[in-house]
Amino acid sequence: MSFLKSAIIGLCAVYTGLAQEQWQWLNPLPQGNNLFGVCAVGRRIVAVGELGTVLISIDGGTCWQVKHRIDNYEGTLYDVELVDERRGWAVGEDGAVFCSRNGGETFERQQTPLQTHLYDVVFLDSLRGCAVGRWGKIIVTDDGGKHWRGAESGVLRSLHAVCRLEGDRLLAVGRGGTVLLSSDAGQSWKSVDMPTAENLRCVAYAMGKAVAAGDNGILFFSLDGGESWQRVTAGEKALDWRCAAVSGDSLFILYGVSGTKGEAAPSGELYFSRDAVEWQRAAVDWAPSIYAVRGSREDLWMVGRCGLVLRWASGAAAPETLSSSIAESLRASFFVDERHVRLAGGQQISRTNDGGKTWMTVNLNTAHQLYSVWFASADTGWVVGGGVVYRNGFPGLHGDFFFTTDGGETWQPQPTEGTLTRLRSIRFYNRRIGCTVGDGGALFKTSDGGRTWRRVDTKTRIKLFDVHLFGENHIIACGEGGRFIRSTDGGESWTRIGVPADSLLAMKFVDLSTGYAVGSGGAIFKTTNQGIKWEKIDAGVFEELRSIDFISPRVGWAVGNNGLILKTENSGQDWISIISSTRRRFTSIRVHPDGSGIIVGDGGTVLVNRRLKDVVRSTGKPQHYDLLRVFPNPFNESAQIIFKAAHGGPIEIKVYNLLGKEVTTLFSGILEEGEHRFIFNAGNLPSGLYFCRLLTDEKSTVQKMMLYK
Repeated sequence: MSFLKSAIIGLCAVYTGLAQEQWQWLNPLPQGNNLFGVCAVGRRIVAVGELGTVLISIDGGTCWQVKHRIDNYEGTLYDVELVDERRGWAVGEDGAVFCSRNGGETFERQQTPLQTHLYDVVFLDSLRGCAVGRWGKIIVTDDGGKHWRGAESGVLRSLHAVCRLEGDRLLAVGRGGTVLLSSDAGQSWKSVDMPTAENLRCVAYAMGKAVAAGDNGILFFSLDGGESWQRVTAGEKALDWRCAAVSGDSLFILYGVSGTKGEAAPSGELYFSRDAVEWQRAAVDWAPSIYAVRGSREDLWMVGRCGLVLRWASGAAAPETLSSSIAESLRASFFVDERHVRLAGGQQISRTNDGGKTWMTVNLNTAHQLYSVWFASADTGWVVGGGVVYRNGFPGLHGDFFFTTDGGETWQPQPTEGTLTRLRSIRFYNRRIGCTVGDGGALFKTSDGGRTWRRVDTKTRIKLFDVHLFGENHIIACGEGGRFIRSTDGGESWTRIGVPADSLLAMKFVDLSTGYAVGSGGAIFKTTNQGIKWEKIDAGVFEELRSIDFISPRVGWAVGNNGLILKTENSGQDWISIISSTRRRFTSIRVHPDGSGIIVGDGGTVLVNRRLKDVVRSTGKPQHYDLLRVFPNPFNESAQIIFKAAHGGPIEIKVYNLLGKEVTTLFSGILEEGEHRFIFNAGNLPSGLYFCRLLTDEKSTVQKMMLYK
């Protein structure tokens, strides 16, 4: 993907459906959630995926409109079907069916009799449709989805795919070699005997020929509408077939992956056939990251991991990648200034000198993960990392330490005094004094601007995840076991401080005395005396927090697993959850004084917010806040939902399960200013994670709740 095309995708992407702060996708583009379904009618393309994600293009894939959480749905959408440029349906987890009457611009959830996952949907016309899913469940409609009803499949095995044959005939396939036929638009079904017990994952039909394929190279074709099947092979490998489609009138397409059993590095292969018998491999290298293939009259569309979108135009020698990504995994970021940003992760360093419009990536000479990056100036910087190596058959830790003097174009190994181990964080106090820490209590220090580094004995063997310097001799580091180590004499002696947490992964000091630390189990700790004592703050979350940063002494953010973003506007006293556009694990957040913020994480995720200074202006003076608390949390049977309203007005409080389905409405109406309490009774609900969402006329706040029974 060229830098120009990346910039075009970024400019064209329009984001909707996000509440609260606008943390927008910077990588991948147009977005980075996994996509599992795609459909094209003319130049209109709609793709669906995780977190209720919908992508829409009306110009053949040049520009995209991005929506997350359609109709407040947070589950995964597995398939989408357009019957024309206006009407379409999407299906997904928890029996979800959504209907669009404007080509995917908006979706409305329809009522279904199921709560199990639906994996595929097909419509015979604008009124009659059928969806299949887990445990052999089938639902049908004959009025465009106004009413869906169950149809008896006669099987309990999950059905993965369904397609239309001729007339009112439908064909469905699933686990254990299941094949079902219907001759009345899905109202009734009969089972077809198949000479396999392998899982069938995909099915396609055109011109009197049907194809069904699945695990371990299983591939069948039928010439009599699915009544009988013959086995064929495609290629020399026993691929796990994942997708089947028809492009044009009669070109069958199969996509499969190898190496899924761990015997080799995974790879993807695509085959095509005119007669469903003789298959030819496409002479293109494929990544094992495509989750859906769909043909149209002229193009073949493919979507997949981390927002991948491909188009193979008729007559073209190779597919065109319409999405862009600069990295697969990111662990750290650093603002040199507002326009110069450096990212580290995997074995790569990515850099931009124009605020993210274009990126350049350098592969470092290492096989290990890079964890942290720091630049003392626009030209001079360091990156650290490491991993496990085997010497004489025994595992050991290897450390990576590189430096650059040309802004990150080239990198050289950094000489050190002492054996390197895996290094996890690097920080500088000023241009002369810096430290890097890592496994086995490792701490290396420089006092000459990074020219030389010497190892300091920390008197501990724990993993150290982060470090902060108050001066040349005053150092504090945090690590596993909920431990801090602190030295005020340059590392000659150390004081150990313990807090109730499994691991402390990151720190941020906002001044010479006040600092914060975050870690496992949603732990947040605060100190006001340079780390001598730490106070635990209950943020009401349980996900691991991996990074924290502040733009002012009062306003800060913490990020972690499952796309968690927390925000405080009162110096850490209270934290609210910010609605995120992904469930990826966030590994780092950095905030620049100019008001720009950047979050990075798994899947090459980069989210950016360029308006954080607006938050500082709006919270410059102490004020009251709309706060949502749950007590106790975790809870058993029932919990109090405590809400403090800054002023009177309309309020709505609802509870959702992990799949985004509404469980109950606790309140919907007008409340006066002040504190209000509601009881959430969960006696009939299973144990697990739930979300309490408060909606006012100004904002939306989400609090997570853990029910244990």
